[in-house]
Amino acid sequence: GDLEVFKEAFKRILPVADTMGVMTLHPNVMGQIAFSGAHGYMVHGQKEEALKMLRLYTEACKNFKFPFQLQGDEFFTEVLPWLEELDLGNSAPRGDKLIKEGMLSAVREYPLFQPLQEEPAFRSILLELENL
Repeated sequence: GDLEVFKEAFKRILPVADTMGVMTLHPNVMGQIAFSGAHGYMVHGQKEEALKMLRLYTEACKNFKFPFQLQGDEFFTEVLPWLEELDLGNSAPRGDKLIKEGMLSAVREYPLFQPLQEEPAFRSILLELENL
């Protein structure tokens, strides 16, 4: 509920996510972080900051590689063997089409984002998500 605490949380989490390569390793997590940021900024009436977070969300969505699979990297070397032991393996539990539709509808239909509908930046974000 406190805007300053909220801002501080994002000031801290975004560099950690960047350092850990979350955008590449697991763009869905980055998307969730950004979506949460947009939500929080809208709760506090901070439209411009919310749009920045929605832009980050869109970049995370564009970073998905289809077919979507979880992966490791040169630092997280044990992630893939661990994922392959799971029932679903490293594959997404939904098909690519549903994932793409969900990325768009999450933003377009989210009630808290309705005041942004007329903003050119918001329409641009929706267009990019439609074209995934």
